[in-house]
Amino acid sequence: MATVPKLRSEVVRLIASLDDPPRVVFDLSGVDLLDTSGMAVLLEAIKRCSLRNGVVALARAEPQVERELELTGMSRILPVHPTVEAAVGSISGVEP
Repeated sequence: MATVPKLRSEVVRLIASLDDPPRVVFDLSGVDLLDTSGMAVLLEAIKRCSLRNGVVALARAEPQVERELELTGMSRILPVHPTVEAAVGSISGVEP
């Protein structure tokens, strides 16, 4: 919870700095918990990228985080890839 405002600010800044269409990969390795506040940041990233015809992908989620994404249904709109390379490959040159 304490890191969410800084994360949100960095995500907004990063997406704004990218050329169109923005393509963003979140490497979730080392993230132990993804609560609703963290998921809200991911949803905001999806929205900001989508408005500019971009896409977002997730990589290397810890098992408990992957389970949280599955339980909330987020994994249906934002699949988790086993590696950063796989996530990058899934969004490279792909129309959203």
